Amino acid sequence: MSRLTRERINGMTLAYLYDLISFDTDIKLDMVKNMQTYGGHFVKSLAECFVRADQINAHKLAEAFTTECITYLVWDKPVHDASLAIDPKAL
Repeated sequence: MSRLTRERINGMTLAYLYDLISFDTDIKLDMVKNMQTYGGHFVKSLAECFVRADQINAHKLAEAFTTECITYLVWDKPVHDASLAIDPKAL
């Protein structure tokens, strides 16, 4: 399970969240592991992009796919459940 909780993410600005994903390797790898384990084909492909991305491109990916990033950062169930997604507009 990721070290980030919904409560911690809800208190962050999106810019800070993007920086975490871009520069904190442990956070990024937690997210990628969840994407590869629980995601569908698209999310698994997105995880591969994050693995290959440098910090600048990881930041771009996080901006473009905010909902997916947040969902898999706080993943806490092994079965897909749409209610786990956090609306980035609420941040």
